[in-house]
Amino acid sequence: MAKLSFSCVFLLLVLASVALMGPRAEAQKRCSVVLNPDSCDLNKCREECYKTRDGNGVCQADPEFNYRCVCVYNCGAN
Repeated sequence: MAKLSFSCVFLLLVLASVALMGPRAEAQKRCSVVLNPDSCDLNKCREECYKTRDGNGVCQADPEFNYRCVCVYNCGAN
């Protein structure tokens, strides 16, 4: 009987702690823009993206296996 009451108390504590958890923060929406569609120098891409959008510049392959500079940033920032 003691085992049953411990299980009930434990279950109630778990349910209470889940109910009392605060609302979770929502992730910011991410946006992207192509800064240079013809080529990509990673250092220049990162620098330009950081300066213009406070984001992260990445080199991304296109379907023809060329690389382009893409800036990924938080939409709410700019």
